[in-house]
Amino acid sequence: MIINEKLFPDYDPRKRWKERDDGMHVFAVALYSVMKQENYNERSEVFRDFLIRIINEGKLTPGGVEEIYNRFYEGWVDPEE
Repeated sequence: MIINEKLFPDYDPRKRWKERDDGMHVFAVALYSVMKQENYNERSEVFRDFLIRIINEGKLTPGGVEEIYNRFYEGWVDPEE
């Protein structure tokens, strides 16, 4: 589980990134998504090692980052709209 999700159970990263920066944090969305898929921190992997590993595994390729970003917001509707 990502730190903000532990501290703030109602944390909605989609809403935060869309409202705060109009979607500018494309890499943050991709990294967050991969961290969730990989269950980051379950094995106490050092972040630096994690980042190097997922890059070497091709999980954050230039075209792949955009694809992950689009999937992240696919079908999402802001509950307050």
